[in-house]
Amino acid sequence: MSESREFDIVLFGATGFTGQFVVEELARSAQQESIKWATSGRSREKLAKVLTTASAETGIDVTNIATIEADVQSEESLRAMTARTRLVLNTVGPFRFFGEPIIKACVETATNQLDISGEPQYMESMQLKYNKIAHQKGIYIAGACGWGCVVCDLGVQFLKKHFNGELNSVETFLTLKTGPKGLSTNYGTWQSAIHGFATKHELKDLRRQLYREVFTK
Repeated sequence: MSESREFDIVLFGATGFTGQFVVEELARSAQQESIKWATSGRSREKLAKVLTTASAETGIDVTNIATIEADVQSEESLRAMTARTRLVLNTVGPFRFFGEPIIKACVETATNQLDISGEPQYMESMQLKYNKIAHQKGIYIAGACGWGCVVCDLGVQFLKKHFNGELNSVETFLTLKTGPKGLSTNYGTWQSAIHGFATKHELKDLRRQLYREVFTK
């Protein structure tokens, strides 16, 4: 995708739990990296509140950052949003319910997309369905860019770099330390985990299809 667009990055789902953190990180890095960015979601009022909170948290005034109304229930609004940017960052989950409309709009407008999904059935279904056309349009559609995936990936890469020999396999584990108020989780994350385990029986056939359609060509 070589044509210029209004924005480098549009964050879709900025008003969500994770979206707020991403807005704050964009506030910190966008000026340094000369990134043109915008936020997107169903409510301009809520998007404005997110930017106000980010300004207070970071000490960087981002209240003038553009906001774009878009809804996963409206294909037209998604296409209008994706056509304005080179890359969509999508934080709207659970992705098995809300992820595909954004990917579809990105493919139709030749826009790159990254999301924070860690849901195997969703990610592999999207790869099977959209890999060929994304390749034809010269765009990237990538998942597993959230905390639960990136930390493990970076750990494996670090181990490969420093391992004295050929690395055959890696086992990972996670330890959570709670504060005095105990452990809690975001509802969307909880839903993603529950439905992820519920669909694990679909993965064997799905991966057979992936192997035939994607990895053998």
